[in-house]
Amino acid sequence: MNDSSESTLTKAEPAEWQAPQSESIVDSAAPQLLLDENLSSHLPNGRQIYTRLREGSHLSADSPDQFALFKELEHHRDSYTHLFALLGYELIYHPDGFFYFVYPDSVTGQSLSTSRKVALLVYTLIDFLQDNNYDPAATISGEAIELQVIDDTRRHYSDLYEQADLGSRNAVITLLEWMARRGLCHMASEDHIRFLKPISRFLEAAEQVAENSAELEREEIQQSATGNPETETETETETETIEGERNE
Repeated sequence: MNDSSESTLTKAEPAEWQAPQSESIVDSAAPQLLLDENLSSHLPNGRQIYTRLREGSHLSADSPDQFALFKELEHHRDSYTHLFALLGYELIYHPDGFFYFVYPDSVTGQSLSTSRKVALLVYTLIDFLQDNNYDPAATISGEAIELQVIDDTRRHYSDLYEQADLGSRNAVITLLEWMARRGLCHMASEDHIRFLKPISRFLEAAEQVAENSAELEREEIQQSATGNPETETETETETETIEGERNE
């Protein structure tokens, strides 16, 4: 039986930068997934899928070590959606091809901090690639990227990285390893990484920021072109005063 009915992802439209939450939510009291013999045969990887998702991982179609879990989720999407809902978790399917849990009431200071670090890395990498005549979307969406490029990005935006406690190469590598455990990237070799489909959550946020910035810039240009009525009134008053003084 195929349960892979279409699911709709509700995409937020943030007015300013909002990093997607990706941190593991540690909860010792989290409900356990108990499957009877029938369900175990129907959902053979159920416990592993539940554990990975509850730890904050993304399960995607392009992850080398998670493909089997992704295919089972995709094939029995409805069953897993209802099962996880009973345990208090919302299973989200993103149309780019990955699954994850959301924790609407469980954002911790640590999770927000780590997500902002990921957002900083992605956003500055996009900017750095653009400045160096790369296609950011194509590069981040599938190509293997040299760690040297990411290190060059860190040095270029050294002030921002220092503020985020990412001032050293080792700190950035530690963040990339964390991202790999969460299914956001794959360490293709000692010198290369490849971002996976779930990184699109951060790309969407970055695109939203760019659109908001462009809209703000257009509004400022329009205001400059039309002029400030108050300033014009003040200028006219000053001109009339000067002309009056001349006539006297």
